[in-house]
Amino acid sequence: MKKRILRTLSIVLVILMMLTVFASCNQQGEQGPAGPQGPAGEKGESGEAGNGVKSITKTSTRGVVDTYTVTYTDGTTTTFTVTNGERGIQGIQGVPGKDGHSPIITIQDGYWYIDGVNTNAEVGEGIKGDTGNGISDIRKTGSVGLVDTYTITYTNGGTSTFTVTNGAQGLQGPRGPQGLQGEDGDTPYIRYGYWWIGNVNTNVKAEGTSTDSSTLNAADMGYIVITDYLQANTGADVSDAIQKIIDDNPNRTIYFPDGEYILAKPIMTPGMPSKSVSLNLSNYAHIKAASNWSSDEAMIRLGAKEVTGEYIDGMNEYISSYFNGSCYYLSGGIIDGSNIAKGIAVEAGVETSIRNVSIKKTQVGIHIKSGSNNKSSDADIDSVNISCNKTPGSIGILIEGKDNTITNVRIGRARIGVRFASTGGGNFLRNVHPLFVGTTEENLGSIGFDDQSDGNWYDFCYSDHFEVGFKMADKTVSTYQSCFCYWYNNEPSTKIAFQSTGRFNSTIWNSKVDFNGSGATRAYIKVATSGGCGRIACPIFNTTVNNADDYNAYMANGDSPLWKS
Repeated sequence: MKKRILRTLSIVLVILMMLTVFASCNQQGEQGPAGPQGPAGEKGESGEAGNGVKSITKTSTRGVVDTYTVTYTDGTTTTFTVTNGERGIQGIQGVPGKDGHSPIITIQDGYWYIDGVNTNAEVGEGIKGDTGNGISDIRKTGSVGLVDTYTITYTNGGTSTFTVTNGAQGLQGPRGPQGLQGEDGDTPYIRYGYWWIGNVNTNVKAEGTSTDSSTLNAADMGYIVITDYLQANTGADVSDAIQKIIDDNPNRTIYFPDGEYILAKPIMTPGMPSKSVSLNLSNYAHIKAASNWSSDEAMIRLGAKEVTGEYIDGMNEYISSYFNGSCYYLSGGIIDGSNIAKGIAVEAGVETSIRNVSIKKTQVGIHIKSGSNNKSSDADIDSVNISCNKTPGSIGILIEGKDNTITNVRIGRARIGVRFASTGGGNFLRNVHPLFVGTTEENLGSIGFDDQSDGNWYDFCYSDHFEVGFKMADKTVSTYQSCFCYWYNNEPSTKIAFQSTGRFNSTIWNSKVDFNGSGATRAYIKVATSGGCGRIACPIFNTTVNNADDYNAYMANGDSPLWKS
């Protein structure tokens, strides 16, 4: 019992002592001296990027309230408003000031003077200012309703804009008096599928149909227009490109617009009717041989490929005009041999036509080869002008085939105008006029018409200034009707109108020869071997100038030459 009481008292004392300690802890004591600074702590993580103000711009005004937009660096915006004070009443006008004084500034002895007083400031060269920025252009660049937008372009390349608000359209005024009649305008016309006025293409496509083919362009007529596939006037060789167009378009007309087309090698058209093409050149389409031309063949070879045909209805397609496509042609344009190439060759087929062509600077203008139908080529040459390259072997037209017709042809700068090879014959010529151009030495051996074949007809053909006008072989039995031979000066020492290298077996009707000057030999006709069945009727030449009498043996029915007295 006694121990129990002691234990209780001990517990109470402990509790009292703890309370006393706690009470003393709640009372703040005096601050002790500062201890030493502890070590720096580790660097904390970087905070998020700040958001600054990029610009503050007034963006609208309504009454006295202005709205400003704040644009931050992160692209966001906020707005705030500023209310301006009302405009105050205008104050009373002040008393006018006295007139100002404009000082007089002068330079004397290298110093500035103001109103005659030396400022002691020396005159020196100023510093050059920056280049100014002027206005180079002002133009209207847009319209919306009555508001036009103008753009100012500055000399430094910068631009700015301003707007002009136009007034609404007013009421229409009274009608004015009729003006004077204007000058006649240009009539629009169609060219290459577009309407043209004068020399200006309006870029308005011509549409509709017309019964007048002269108003239709090549594409409307169904032609293959070659400049849809290649470019003219480049100076580059286009022979392969043209050949591909020919090969890819059988039984079509291929049209060449004006422009230059360079060939480094020959182009060939098919001879078989089912694959033939026609070549139609605009008047100033210029097909020219390249400077590196090396082929001995003509620039354009008509009927030179696809020369084998099938028998259809008992006829050979290749040699018969019964089939569609047998009558193909080359028409128009300029064929330029650059003084090295031959011009055009007719190599196969039947009824081939060459017309309205100008052939320039060629060794041989036209070469008609032996035809595929028993040597008959049946070519038609009409309205052609040929100018050769004047070399010794130059020939205007060389004919090896039979049954050809040549009309309305002019030939110049050739040593031989027209030559019929021994394989030819049965040809007809009308109004063919070769003219010799060259020196006296070059004239030696020159021939207007050289007939080595048989059975040709000449009508109104004219040899001009060649040494021999019309030359024929021993076997030649040809007819010369209304032909003319002329020399226009004294240069050629030999002037022979008709000459036979053997016996004379041809017929000459109504011919005229004018020697026009002197010459060692001036003969209406010279025959190498006497005999033959040839006849001369109604010749016109001056017998007193003629110094060869071979003609007497062949005059028909005792006829005699005619000449003006």
